[in-house]
Amino acid sequence: MASIFFSGVDRPAHLSLLVAERAAGMINANNAMQPKLQQAYGRKLPIPLALDSPAFQGKGDIAEYVDIVEQVGSHFIWISNLDVVSNQSASNRNFEYLQSHLSPHLRDKILWIYQGGSLSELEDMAQRRKLVGIGGLVFLLRQRGRETVLRYLSRIGECLSRANAQAHVFGIGSPHILFCIRNEGWLASTDSSKWLIAYKASEVLRVDGVGQCSISRLGLQLTTQEMAANNIRVMRIWMIPCGIAQLSLPFDEPEPFPSQEGTEALVRMILLVSGPSEVAFLECIDVEVTGIEGGMEQDECFYALLAPLSLEEAILDCCESACRAGAIGDYDLWVDEEDTWC
Repeated sequence: MASIFFSGVDRPAHLSLLVAERAAGMINANNAMQPKLQQAYGRKLPIPLALDSPAFQGKGDIAEYVDIVEQVGSHFIWISNLDVVSNQSASNRNFEYLQSHLSPHLRDKILWIYQGGSLSELEDMAQRRKLVGIGGLVFLLRQRGRETVLRYLSRIGECLSRANAQAHVFGIGSPHILFCIRNEGWLASTDSSKWLIAYKASEVLRVDGVGQCSISRLGLQLTTQEMAANNIRVMRIWMIPCGIAQLSLPFDEPEPFPSQEGTEALVRMILLVSGPSEVAFLECIDVEVTGIEGGMEQDECFYALLAPLSLEEAILDCCESACRAGAIGDYDLWVDEEDTWC
């Protein structure tokens, strides 16, 4: 299942909220050197963080970017190339510069980003690196619209599938586009700053993706943090594969087991088929998970409602994936035969 990085992080309060929501964050290099931010993510936060380049803001000093990456790069799971929008040649030159000037332990973290041009080059780099970035979509969306972006991504997806690789798609917060690509095996992740409308306009996003709502018009009293938390949850739902809705419901709010973005969501869930006409009945399922905490095993129980057999198979697949990723040590699933729902 693809994940989403919440971009636009520019203050410790943003990071605190992402930690509370167990959501991945993206910090732009323009803000990455802020002392308070460095202090925050220097504590080894239990969420994935990615470092975005300042290329979208028109800043292209490669030597300055090297200095930033050298100072803070160790805190991020991957780091954007200093790409140049719509200019693959210039982007490649910057990529090679970073590869030759960064410390060895940081070079592999640099994400090569496709900015258009040769699809054969994209396929070759995807084959070699297995994870690449797809940039330039914000401008393409503004200039040509959603359907053009989707056709473009379709061609890119074919290349990635042949290379048995995946991509991070930069800057896509359009629910329509996410609904169309979220099932694609080549999609590893995307990012968006749309959740920040809570801070900028006191607005919340709708689960159905149809616009956003002003809190004052809804007659609700929510703090800015509560609005932003809602937006994070809604956008994560937008990434869930078709036909499955997901919520968290742990017993007694236990401490979360260590996990990677995406694998936590795979086990800590309620699975429901979307559309009541598709649900014949629901069975109550207990999911007991053995977490890994500092080398010690800790048992935790979760409660899930499963519909037909296909979803029972889905949660088994999720648990298997979490085991392989090292997010959990073991799991067990069983049906409570005495508790059924109509």
